[in-house]
Amino acid sequence: MNAIIRFLEQGGLAMWLLAVLCLTLWALVFWRIFFKAKIMPLLKTVVVVAPLLGLFGTVMGMIEVFEAIAHYGSSEPRIFASGIARATFPTMAGLTIGLIGLFLSTKFIYSLGGATPVTRRKR
Repeated sequence: MNAIIRFLEQGGLAMWLLAVLCLTLWALVFWRIFFKAKIMPLLKTVVVVAPLLGLFGTVMGMIEVFEAIAHYGSSEPRIFASGIARATFPTMAGLTIGLIGLFLSTKFIYSLGGATPVTRRKR
């Protein structure tokens, strides 16, 4: 549990928001599976918002890097390495949550019978 908290703290505020969004994604998935609820608009919202929160984390991390460069100069790369990590972790998490959500929403659309996969017509 401590490792998860440390990982979330490395990414800053954006990682905590992404963690909440990830829990929301899985709650929606379980709600859909067990209660057959119509959750597609919410699931699609999660798919769109997750990468945007990842980009928010990227911007916050890069601001930290630029502040470190302005304060200490560019001669000490160790000083601003934490900012680079803070920039990359939320991006990775946001894209991962978005991709998982996209896969699940596509699966639910096909399982509802609302759409069919594209197939080639035989002539």
